[in-house]
Amino acid sequence: MTNDVFFYNFGWKDYGEPSLAGILDITKVLAFALTQGKVAIHCHAGLGRTGVIIACYLVYWLRVKANDAIRYVRLKRPNAVQTRGQILAVQEFEQFILPQLVVFSNKELVKDRDKKKEHPEFTLAQCLSRQRHVLHGYEARVLRHIPKLVYVLCERLVRLCEPVSRSRSGGLFSAAPDYRVGSPSFTAFFIAARLQGETASTLSYSQMSTMPVTSPSDSPVPHGSDSLNGSRLGSTVDDTSLDSVLDDGIHNQSLAQNDVYHEMMSQVDLRKAAEDEQIQRVPVTAIYDALLVDHALLGPEFNKRIKSFRLELNIRQSAWEKLGTETDLKVLTGLLFTWLEHLKTPILDKEYLTYIVLAPGKIDYCFTKQDKDTRFTVEYLVRFISRLQPLTPDQQKSLLLRVAAALTQQGVPVEGTLKPAGKGYSKMREGTLRKLTEFMETLLELVSLETARPGTHVPARSLDDEPSAHGKHSSLARATLTHSHSEETAASRRMRPLHTPHSSASSSSHSPSPTADGSSSRAAAARVVVRK
Repeated sequence: MTNDVFFYNFGWKDYGEPSLAGILDITKVLAFALTQGKVAIHCHAGLGRTGVIIACYLVYWLRVKANDAIRYVRLKRPNAVQTRGQILAVQEFEQFILPQLVVFSNKELVKDRDKKKEHPEFTLAQCLSRQRHVLHGYEARVLRHIPKLVYVLCERLVRLCEPVSRSRSGGLFSAAPDYRVGSPSFTAFFIAARLQGETASTLSYSQMSTMPVTSPSDSPVPHGSDSLNGSRLGSTVDDTSLDSVLDDGIHNQSLAQNDVYHEMMSQVDLRKAAEDEQIQRVPVTAIYDALLVDHALLGPEFNKRIKSFRLELNIRQSAWEKLGTETDLKVLTGLLFTWLEHLKTPILDKEYLTYIVLAPGKIDYCFTKQDKDTRFTVEYLVRFISRLQPLTPDQQKSLLLRVAAALTQQGVPVEGTLKPAGKGYSKMREGTLRKLTEFMETLLELVSLETARPGTHVPARSLDDEPSAHGKHSSLARATLTHSHSEETAASRRMRPLHTPHSSASSSSHSPSPTADGSSSRAAAARVVVRK
């Protein structure tokens, strides 16, 4: 568009309340637009509908309570979020969206008197279903089948690892894929994606969030809203009566007392710390040791830190910012294995293990027997291990076994010790372990070969019939190596930056507005227009 100004128009009647699906759609568009530039939101008067969207965005972005968001908006713009019905809409949005942001089931951490209450206890599929509700933009595109927490932890560990020089790697890892969230998606070149033709060119924004959204009529009624019925829903609420309508025991709150203000300040500080961070690289052996340590035996202080992170990641966006600057390798690896091992059912359950035992060397066969979430997550974890360089084949095998223990939630001997300790898992049968190890090593070998592109050095035995460190290459490995470079090049040409994630958003040209000195402003910006 002219001057790089984009418009997103949403139909919404004045003094009306939108559906939860509508609010979620607008907040996700707003979240994406803010990554592209500055944003302006307006309706007719800039109070009712505009206030609702800003309050809901604060709930979505900061994971704060609806009442805190409403008060913050009112403190900044008096009489915003005008009616009782609009207040109820923000409260219902909170009750819908906050449970979708939960990444840890903390049932075992709560006090006995609270254990009768309902606490999230979920599988990989349930976690990713929630994740698809809330992710937007490039994250929604890339992390459709990979848990965001797993991705963030693994990428942080890779970033902390000392870079491998070209001379030490023999050039083999100099052309490794870019695993940053962006376009084209690195997952488009996964074996799991190629099996069903799910390449970068087939991904669209409409695929990013396909889960049905609960309608307001299906949502539980928030506390204090039982009186908001009938004609009273449309009545306006002035600033003097807001506290009595919210009915949460808070009165005359100042800006400095508001949770939204505190969370925003925390994020500002953490983001500045991330920008100023001077990363202290660590040798890969330190990460190797942290991955193999028995986290359950590290003592009460360590367990307290893990517990604190688990709780905060569910309720505070600032906890994710904090995770991006964490340097304690044992905390990072502890959170990774804690999440994998706390799922209600293992990622590789008995049914999947049966197929692996039948054909451990046939990755394509085993993957087609797994659902997308499972095979993408398993492949990503194996790719993570392949990126930790330089490690010996025996060290890589030890890491594969430790990850296998977490994926199956069974005890696996690693370097003479049953892992993980303190979980009470039954020991995996030797025959099953042997076949699973073969499967993991074959997959590791295949994804390691993917970094071999034209112009880089590949050891001779990687392409002939001689056994490598993990056995012979499968025909799928050769086919993957042959076609991956041309496929990636073609997909990269087809992909373009994602400018408008909302497929129904309309756009038109807009002349540049004069600045204070009379010149025309051409800075990139995005504008969300809530149309009457």
